[in-house]
This record gives sequence, C-alpha cells and structure tokens, in this order.
Amino acid sequence: MSMFHSVPGVPRGKMERFAHGQPACGSEKSFVAAQVLRTRILLILYQKTNMSNFHLSLPVKDFESTRYFYCDLLPGVQEKTMPGWFNVNLEGNQLTFHLLPEEVISSRHLHWGLIISWDKFHAIFDALKKHQVPFTLLPDYQETGTPNERVKMVFTDPSDYLVEFKAYRNEHIKF
Repeated sequence: MSMFHSVPGVPRGKMERFAHGQPACGSEKSFVAAQVLRTRILLILYQKTNMSNFHLSLPVKDFESTRYFYCDLLPGVQEKTMPGWFNVNLEGNQLTFHLLPEEVISSRHLHWGLIISWDKFHAIFDALKKHQVPFTLLPDYQETGTPNERVKMVFTDPSDYLVEFKAYRNEHIKF
C-alpha cells in the first residue's frame, strides 16, 4: 500500500501524479493552485515520513543573480550543476533552480521559508540589509521576553519569490 493513499482532502490520483512530478490537470491554467496542492502534499509527506530536509524546485529569471543571492548573501552552497539547472544546499535542504524565466510566477502570497537559529537569523538579516535586498517584512519580533519569543523576516529573491526566515529564541518551541 502506498503512503499516497491516505492524505486527507487530496484525491488519490492527484496525490500520486504530483508526488511523481506529473501534472495533475491537463492545462497550465491552474498552475498556482497546482503548486499550492503540491506544497500541501509535500508537507504531508514530510510529516508522515519524518524527513528532516526538503527539496524545492523553482524556475528562475537568471542563474548568476540567483547563485549570488543564495550562495553569497545566504549561506547556501552550490552543488550539482547541469545545463539548464543547478542545486543549492541551504541549511541541509536542496533548492533546485531551473533557468525558465517565462515560468517565473510572482505572487505576494505564496512563499517558502526556513526556521534557522537565532544567531544565524541576525547574521543573515545584516548581510541582506547591507546588500539592500528588498524586504516585504523587516524583522518582526513577537512575544518578546517570553519563552515563546520569535522573529521573522520576509524578503524577495532575484526572481521576486518571497522567502521567509524565522528564528525562535528557544529552539525547542516551534509549534
């Protein structure tokens, strides 16, 4: 029995097609909705399998600014490179960037993010600020002075994707 059979709210056929990278519908008309569904599926799979890392694949406008952003400004390491795509290891997570500028979708609502250490959060914020990276949300501290103290920031990458980084003063309290 496949682990894809028991995801609440996701039809079995769609789940299996998305998990294997196949389109869930015949048209590109619902691309954003499809990406949301795929993200939901991946998160459910993450919860079901106790995986500790994720893989995210995104089309980008150009390689050089993307590589600079993720590997020089952020603490990513460029890994495998092939014609048309390359991987970045960011905090143990695999980001794959495909040179497909016509497929980049700018949205003010869809985003991806990482939970990182308190110290790393502030070092990354300083580097991004120094290089005048556009922020949608400057560091926002919540529940300051309590065991639940946390901070988050949202910024845009060179392809205008929203990226959210969070940090918890007490790393054991994330949910």
